[in-house]
Amino acid sequence: MRCRSMPTARPMFRANGRSNIAKILFSPTYHFARIRICLGGRRILIIRCGKSRYKCLAAATSIHLTLGENQMQAAKLLAISGLFGLSLGAMNVATAQESKTFLTQATAQKMAAACEAKAKAEGWKIIIAIVDDGGQLKHFTRMDDSFLISVEISQMKANTSAGIPFSSRKFGEIAQAVKGIEFTPRTATFPGGLPIVTASGRHIGGIGVSGASGDQDEACAQAALDAVKDILK
Repeated sequence: MRCRSMPTARPMFRANGRSNIAKILFSPTYHFARIRICLGGRRILIIRCGKSRYKCLAAATSIHLTLGENQMQAAKLLAISGLFGLSLGAMNVATAQESKTFLTQATAQKMAAACEAKAKAEGWKIIIAIVDDGGQLKHFTRMDDSFLISVEISQMKANTSAGIPFSSRKFGEIAQAVKGIEFTPRTATFPGGLPIVTASGRHIGGIGVSGASGDQDEACAQAALDAVKDILK
């Protein structure tokens, strides 16, 4: 199908380059706007945008005006993003979010191994929970003869330090000054939870240890962080 203008439409934006056209039209008759993308004079994509001229214009201006054939897929994606009012800057933010640092299984396993080794050396029976920055369990270890209640407590401590970049001990201190915060679901106000933070300051999760005393739990959690210090750089 050839790329022709509608008789009732008036162009709001048009750009030509090497026979490629990104055109946005608004129809006063039918009260809708649309984006038309052509390659070599041949229409390959039309997107109806509803009544908003501005969303279409944002989409059209986000499209590189001299498109090669290998760039047309990117053009489609940018055009579609414009329908939701996203600028090119927003697309760049999305790319940055997709490439952010995250807690890997290998890192969590290395942390747990060091934490368990510390507990065994001291003769403590503990449970270890490691969660990512969304509070989702990444690794869990339950040593033999550890307390059953520590299954839940360890995860509460880990979740606390994944939700804020502080230890669960520090969260307890904050709770003394900010009344009511201690009732936040799945949080703990006693030692044993530590945040997992990269050298650049990226908060990527939390570790919670339970089963020994609070100070001993925290010492095991710190041993876990020390074991992956180089990885977190």
